[in-house]
Amino acid sequence: MKVHPIFILVFGALLCLTGCQISDKKAKVMLIKPIESKPKDFVLIGDREYQAEFTAALAQYGFNLKPISIRQSAIELQSPEKIVKYKEAGTRYAIDLTVRHNYMMDCVFSDNHMVDVTMSIIDIEENNTVLIIKQSAPDGVCPPLTPVWDLLAAELASNWGVKDKSIPASITSPKH
Repeated sequence: MKVHPIFILVFGALLCLTGCQISDKKAKVMLIKPIESKPKDFVLIGDREYQAEFTAALAQYGFNLKPISIRQSAIELQSPEKIVKYKEAGTRYAIDLTVRHNYMMDCVFSDNHMVDVTMSIIDIEENNTVLIIKQSAPDGVCPPLTPVWDLLAAELASNWGVKDKSIPASITSPKH
């Protein structure tokens, strides 16, 4: 029995493409509590493995991701009889990232792979989670898919009322 080379080529292509994701998945968003104020400064807690990539993606929408939160007390002498102690302003919201790697879904044209990311927005002043966004996408360049960090930043911007990118991606995107 002779097998035609085109049959082998077509079968091989189908085998390679089976199970491949070829378009971005929509994020799962859960608004838990109405968000009163929407400042663009966040502190990152949780997984820091992709801090640079996520910081760059958020910067495109004007968000500032701080690696640590600084909340300290300050003392002011208002008169010889009166000392006032107050807390200096810190960051109101924190972003907690949980990243689960899916090494079974490698990118064909790069060394990247799929990840499932849960991003929780936490109101530090109220000690409440206010927003949860879950997204599955590659952890870096993986044509034709968009990296998970860009998708998460866009979804946060949408929920935060930010309409457009303020900085072009070419300026903030880390080179791979």
